[in-house]
Amino acid sequence: MWQGLIVVFALIGLRVLLNYRSLRNYLKLPLVATATDTPSLPSVSIVIPARNEERSLPALLASLARLEYGGEVEIVVVDDGSTDRTAAITEQHGARLLHVDGPEPGWTGKTFACWTGAQAATGEWLLFTDADTVHEPPSLDRALRFALGRRAEAISLFLQQRCVTFWERVLLPYAYQQYFISVPQGRVNRPQDPAALANGQYILIEREAYVRAGGHEAVKGAIVDDVALAARLKAVGVALLVARGEHLASVRMYRGLGEIWAGFGKNAYGFLRQRGGGAFLTVLGTILSSLAIPCAIYGLAAGSLAFDMVALAAYVTAVFELLLWQFLFQAGVSYAVFQPLAAVVFLLIALDSALRRKHFWKGRPV
Repeated sequence: MWQGLIVVFALIGLRVLLNYRSLRNYLKLPLVATATDTPSLPSVSIVIPARNEERSLPALLASLARLEYGGEVEIVVVDDGSTDRTAAITEQHGARLLHVDGPEPGWTGKTFACWTGAQAATGEWLLFTDADTVHEPPSLDRALRFALGRRAEAISLFLQQRCVTFWERVLLPYAYQQYFISVPQGRVNRPQDPAALANGQYILIEREAYVRAGGHEAVKGAIVDDVALAARLKAVGVALLVARGEHLASVRMYRGLGEIWAGFGKNAYGFLRQRGGGAFLTVLGTILSSLAIPCAIYGLAAGSLAFDMVALAAYVTAVFELLLWQFLFQAGVSYAVFQPLAAVVFLLIALDSALRRKHFWKGRPV
């Protein structure tokens, strides 16, 4: 029994190290701060791929109308075969509207919509952003000045996550905790390093750099298109900067368990394949994060007080590790007590993604 306890404590220690690595990887990304003044700012086209987004578009378009930017701004919404009021809402807010009837063969819906919008846009820089984002008035100005100050040709920001329902508060902070275990933070902003990262919720890129990389056409079939685009940009020598911008914009990715399962399910298998060896760390971290459950089951079944105490130690340390992510997400630190539930749900999502491989998103196979 003592040998088993030693092994379990070693596994707890390994999990603590992995979660420390995760938090460090996230917090060490540069935070967008006030940059030096620039005499003139380039024009920007904001490209929004939208399929059945009547629920989110009003808040997004209203926030974009309030942007405080010193250059010209064009807003382009690409209506990707919507069956709701997406087009009508776009026109009501005075944004430029483009229609596509779904992707061409070999494309995903999002990559085709982004590519279509980019071809029609007129700005010197392109901002690709999701329909469920909300932008603060100074966000574009600060992000572009920050990029120019760092001599970056593209910048991608991680945003504040808005968590509202029980499942969002329980699952999304945990998902980011596990995701950043495998992010090579020290490499993603190194120009000659092939390690790549981006967040498709906010990618701001100079048009010339976008064209040089082949744009979304170069990654047209990618499920995890943002990271694929980042890899392509770095491969052709585009200076890409990945940073944190929680104070500049926020996003509500999914609403409820069903959307979370579908959204992460469609990406999980592709993420694991894309990450290669690094994915092993995320898989290991996710498995170890559920360590309290088998320990508790064994302790109860064997009547072992020692294993009951180990289970408690595994649980308490896991909760404290997640507390910091709950705080970062402003998702309520008390929801960290549901850490074992989050671990089990994501293990099931990953298993479902690996077994099915083909998933549906907004009525389309992906």
